[in-house]
Amino acid sequence: LRQLVHRPGVRNDPETYDYLVHYYLAQARLDVFYRRRPTAPYLDSLRRSYRTAANPLDRLYYVQDLARLSAAAGQPADAYAYLRQATQLGDSLADGGDVAQLRRTLLQTEERAARRQRTDEAARQALRTRSLWGLSIGLAIISLLSFYLARQARRAQRQARLLAAMNHELGTANQELAAASQAVAGVNQQLDQKVAQVELLNKEIQHRVKNNLHMVFSLLHMQERRSDNEEVIEQLQAARLRVESIAALQTQLLRNPDVPDLTAFLKQLISAVVGCLATDRPVVTHLATEAVDLPVNSYFALSLLLNEWVTNTIKYAEPPADHAIEVNVSVKPQGPDVLVEYFDNGRVPAATPVPEAEAAGLGTQIIALLSQQLGAELTTRPGQPYHYELRIPHGA
Repeated sequence: LRQLVHRPGVRNDPETYDYLVHYYLAQARLDVFYRRRPTAPYLDSLRRSYRTAANPLDRLYYVQDLARLSAAAGQPADAYAYLRQATQLGDSLADGGDVAQLRRTLLQTEERAARRQRTDEAARQALRTRSLWGLSIGLAIISLLSFYLARQARRAQRQARLLAAMNHELGTANQELAAASQAVAGVNQQLDQKVAQVELLNKEIQHRVKNNLHMVFSLLHMQERRSDNEEVIEQLQAARLRVESIAALQTQLLRNPDVPDLTAFLKQLISAVVGCLATDRPVVTHLATEAVDLPVNSYFALSLLLNEWVTNTIKYAEPPADHAIEVNVSVKPQGPDVLVEYFDNGRVPAATPVPEAEAAGLGTQIIALLSQQLGAELTTRPGQPYHYELRIPHGA
């Protein structure tokens, strides 16, 4: 009974046996006769099944049960109504009007059940056949896999033995490599110590060079103050400025030995020349630098060139009336080369043939030699002897 009233286990098949309706009937009987529930919810399901039943015998069976259950549940009106319907349905069946139809219906039902049974049996037979074939194929596959896995296992064992031998050889090689690494580490440590000593010595040399340059600069300055000869003072000033340009480069190299700051270097250099020579003339400098690929060894020649150019401008350039001397310096890349452009706003006095005078001067010779040292092309504009364009080739 417990298994029968378990709803998930009910499998309905109205064509052969309406299990679901009999489930409702069993539950209604339990509610009314056993649990004493006169308002059993399964009575409504049973009533609905009675109203929708097509077979007269099923309807007679359901209505008789509904009459008994309604009477036991204390519902005499419903019980009388169902009993009356059962009497009418029984009388109609007793008259024989529907007996032939009922027999045909029962016969068709039995034939459908028989056909379904044969179909189910054929399906089960086909399923068994497919299962046997599947099992056979599965066994064949399992046998092949077993053979393959056994072969792979033997191969894996051989490879494991080879790997063990190779690991032993690698362990020996690693020990030898570790010993060699320790030896190399010792050599590297010694090299690092040597490099540190060389760097320290280089810094010491650079520092001493800087001190010596400042000492030379100071001596030239002292000699300049003691002299009364204008020509001697001018020559000492030129020598002092050349030393100052070298000292400025040395300062930048000490700060950044790999790539000196070009802008800071040029600012320091031009400021030193202007501060030394332009004592009674206002000078305005315009400096424009871009990121260029300029080798470190070209900074020295470039500093001396700019020193000569600025010195010549301050000495010989005549700006327009009531205007300060303007010095313009730009450094920018031009294709693969570096272009250094220098010009001022001065004009050469008509009475002073500066280009011819400078042609034989030391400054002009220094400019030409430094340009050759850089491998650069130096050009001037016609009528503007102080407008220079220096093109330094890449990798100079």
